[in-house]
Amino acid sequence: MIKIDPIQKIVLRSKIESSDKKFKTVLSEIGICYYSDYTLLEIPVISVNTYLTLDTGMNIIKSKSSLPHTTFRYFVFKNSTSEGLRYDSLAQIKGRPFSVDSLLKRKAYKDAIFYNPKTDKLISSKKSKINPESLVEVYSRLPAENRYQDTLKFHYCNEMNNVRYSFSNTLDQHDNGKIYKIDNTFSTVIPNSGNPGQIQMIRMVFEMHKDENSDMESIKNYFEKFIAEKEN
Repeated sequence: MIKIDPIQKIVLRSKIESSDKKFKTVLSEIGICYYSDYTLLEIPVISVNTYLTLDTGMNIIKSKSSLPHTTFRYFVFKNSTSEGLRYDSLAQIKGRPFSVDSLLKRKAYKDAIFYNPKTDKLISSKKSKINPESLVEVYSRLPAENRYQDTLKFHYCNEMNNVRYSFSNTLDQHDNGKIYKIDNTFSTVIPNSGNPGQIQMIRMVFEMHKDENSDMESIKNYFEKFIAEKEN
């Protein structure tokens, strides 16, 4: 049995919504776990099963779909390596290789640019009304690019300082603590609206929080499985 040190887990959430009623709100949530020199991404997969009833001629005469159900895929890699292994279950004999960089860019916002110092101007910095331990910095786009009151908010707290994940290593390098929430509202043209130049307001919220209630025994088993297969 491989000895596993305490595992740290965070949940990373995002929400994208629009003032355009035709736009469907997009929600996302993944788990990120850290142990020693290893990282695991726990990514949900939503599935729907379809059951068919066929006649003697193999023609469909009835179909029925199940309610959506969620399973998880586990992507494990050693830090500073380019390839990891994906597991759909602990019963899987061998993991499937995946590109670490590609996964982190798609699911964990690696290299995402949340802030542009040339256009984003700090207009306020104050304690949060909801959480007095949190500091909120509010930025606004320069006037030439801010006809519709585009705003960007960074929420900082010291509670997340020991978390390995970072939305922005650059912005986290000051005394305000670590960013745990980003709230970005901006304007953009509605595509294919039939009304050229029609504007919608997009709001994108990204946030993380510690998760100490998950089944860490199961997470530990995936780390053990990866180490046994990849490192030995």
